Amino acid sequence: MKQQPTAPVFPTFMTFANRLEFDSKVTFMPFNRDAKVRVDLVNSMNESGFTDAITMIKTSLIDGTEKIYVVDGHNRVATASYLKIPFYGILLNNQFNNIEEIVAFVAKHNNTQKAWDNWDYIRAFSYVGRAEYQKLIEVKSKSPFSVTTIASLLYGTKRGAIAGIIRSGKFKVARLEETKRVLSFSAKLSKYKHMSNRMLLSLDTVMGLDIFDADKFEAGYAKYCKSITKLNLDTFDDTFISWLQ
Repeated sequence: MKQQPTAPVFPTFMTFANRLEFDSKVTFMPFNRDAKVRVDLVNSMNESGFTDAITMIKTSLIDGTEKIYVVDGHNRVATASYLKIPFYGILLNNQFNNIEEIVAFVAKHNNTQKAWDNWDYIRAFSYVGRAEYQKLIEVKSKSPFSVTTIASLLYGTKRGAIAGIIRSGKFKVARLEETKRVLSFSAKLSKYKHMSNRMLLSLDTVMGLDIFDADKFEAGYAKYCKSITKLNLDTFDDTFISWLQ
């Protein structure tokens, strides 16, 4: 007997007369960007009404309770609410197996104005309870260096490779004590001149060498820090090592 093809499941069209009705049925994705009323949307909605449907999904993977979440269109919801006009959206039938799939889906659909950066992914995985990402935020909050640099130190990889690791949901804190040690020493050196992110990564490399001598390095840094910051170097490893020889 010939098997009948499975009928496609189409998205559900949902209308909202006002913000009160919306809030009773839908919630914003907790780790997405904050919704805001945008002037360009105010102008376009005053001229043409609400013409671009918001995108929604239904899942229980966020907090264990099945809810409908806005994936894309949170600014349109905020603006339509501000203007007190009805709006509408499409509830997709996508099924997700894990948080990584949801984060990737949300990031993909929120790039109209600005694509997700590393911080957006970090905030997302932190919100859903990933302890490694929460530790990354904690360490970064106590440091003046970029989150990408701190993540590279904590994970133990080159700065150029860390973005893909962060966005995959597979970031791990493998070098917490080593990172704290490097950050502590860099803070001491800042009385001469604050280190750049590239210099900090080179300092981490040099501090891992058997020949590293903190007093000798500090003397070299105090003497040359202002001149070497003018050099357009990809890495300061060789320069830093020369102070120890």
